[in-house]
Amino acid sequence: MNDLSQQSEVNNNQNQGFTKNPGLRNEKKILTLLHRSRQVTQTSLCQMTGLNSSTISYTVARLRDKGLILEEPGKSHSRGAKPVLIRINSLGQYIIGVEVNPSHLSVGLFDFNAQLIDSVRSAISPFDQHLPQQINDLIEINIRGLLGRHKTDTSKVIGIGITLSGSITPDGEVHLSSPLGWKNIPLRSMVQERFNDILVTVHSTRVRLLAEMNLAEQDSFKNVLYINIANGVGGSVYIDGKLTQGATGRTGEIGHITINPDGSLCGCGNRGCLEAYVSGPAITRQIHQDMKSQESVLKQTLQNEDIPEKIIEAWGNAIRHKDPYAVALCQNVSQYIARVAAMAINCYDPDIVMLAGYVSREIMPQLSEAIYHAINQGVFDSEGRTIRIIPARSGEECLIQGVATAILHEYLNSD
Repeated sequence: MNDLSQQSEVNNNQNQGFTKNPGLRNEKKILTLLHRSRQVTQTSLCQMTGLNSSTISYTVARLRDKGLILEEPGKSHSRGAKPVLIRINSLGQYIIGVEVNPSHLSVGLFDFNAQLIDSVRSAISPFDQHLPQQINDLIEINIRGLLGRHKTDTSKVIGIGITLSGSITPDGEVHLSSPLGWKNIPLRSMVQERFNDILVTVHSTRVRLLAEMNLAEQDSFKNVLYINIANGVGGSVYIDGKLTQGATGRTGEIGHITINPDGSLCGCGNRGCLEAYVSGPAITRQIHQDMKSQESVLKQTLQNEDIPEKIIEAWGNAIRHKDPYAVALCQNVSQYIARVAAMAINCYDPDIVMLAGYVSREIMPQLSEAIYHAINQGVFDSEGRTIRIIPARSGEECLIQGVATAILHEYLNSD
């Protein structure tokens, strides 16, 4: 696992539930090393931590009693006793990751290595997505159902991480989520009331990049501009090996860059935002509007489907079959995104642009070509840069995976 300890989206105000006990510091130090090294001896732990052998022995015994580590004999290259290898007990503790999406709620149960054990997904109706209390009910039902399925008690869960598209305050309030239509929703405290024995934290969707970093080899990505185009449009920025947050945790809000001051109204309240033109719901609305006066194979899709993900998938198929309307819309959408991507490249100087989200997935070749063209035309000193454009690999579970990773690293780095 990559060392992402400085990349967690959880801030100090939300982390008050993590125990601040100096006596636990050595335990956390050893657990962190085990997460990095997977399997080590007590002698190696002494060398890596600088702690003496008696302190290591005492701390290892505490971790053993808590069921957080496993020990097994290793191979000996001499006639002496075989060394004892220590590793994380992946089922010693658990993490819950929750994604709140306009169309669905995903909940994942993760082990103590932030590896997914099981997940459930529930559809959210257009009516319910605007009712935070109903969403809170659904979160509780799914978490308790998942824990019950695996006969896991809440006392073994180190944290519940919730992620959604929007602006999150330091105390876990959703200040604004244009995809959900939420303003000033105290989501963390709402969920915390249902799980008072587990720390709950709320994160922006930037945590999805943590999932992507877990798939990469150590140090393979240093400077990344991650662009996600789905129900909303967002960016994450990874600079010099660190996920940036900014003064208020709003770094990378490229979906709310104005591309037409007199344009369509965005869910954030402003006009002409990129998100109002290229998000899944925005493209779906455009297709509905255009099909009143234009011909396309998409007309038949609209008669049977109203979910943005399904309509965008049909749009992608129409593009691949050279439907003139679908191709023309693809060109417009790609150019809008490419223009803003070039602006972001000028600001953040990445060497990788990573494209994610169900919209990007359907138009990946055209979008990549448009961004390369925009780099050549609109990025300062483009000839002196080497920028790769690649698709994200972490899939539809990237958000719950990312938020679980954030919870694990915050736990390991808390006092």
